[in-house]
Amino acid sequence: MSAEGDDQHLDGLKDAIQAAKLVAIMGTGVSLAVAAPLKMNGFEIASWHGLVRHGIHRCRMLGLIDDEEARNLETMVGWKNVDHLIHVAETITKKLLGAAPGTYQKWLGDTVGMLQVADARLIYALARIAKILASLN
Repeated sequence: MSAEGDDQHLDGLKDAIQAAKLVAIMGTGVSLAVAAPLKMNGFEIASWHGLVRHGIHRCRMLGLIDDEEARNLETMVGWKNVDHLIHVAETITKKLLGAAPGTYQKWLGDTVGMLQVADARLIYALARIAKILASLN
C-alpha cells in the first residue's frame, strides 16, 4: 500500500471517529491487556490457547474424551495454526454441549465468566473513540 493509500485510510478513520460512526472490534489481545491474570488448572484463561487447553482438560476430567484424544487435541492446539485451534475449540464445544444439560454453560461460567478487569484504561480509551465496542471473544 502506498503512503497516499495509508493517508486515505487514516483520514477515513478520523472521519468515522468525528462522526461517532466507528465500531471497535476487539479480540483476545484486549482481554489479555485488561483482565487480571487468571490461571485455572495451570491454564491462562484469558487467552484462546489457554481456554481451549482448559476445555480439553475439562472434557478429559468429565470422561467425554479419553487420554489419547486429549493428547491429539493438545497437539493440534500447539501447531500454531488457527484452523486447528478452531477445530479443537469446536470439538470441545460439541463434547460439552453433548454432555449433561448445562455442562457447557457451567464451563464458560467457571472460566471466562470468572475474568475480572484489572486495568480498564484501554477499554475507556476505545469507548472514547468508538460508538460501538464489539468482541470476537
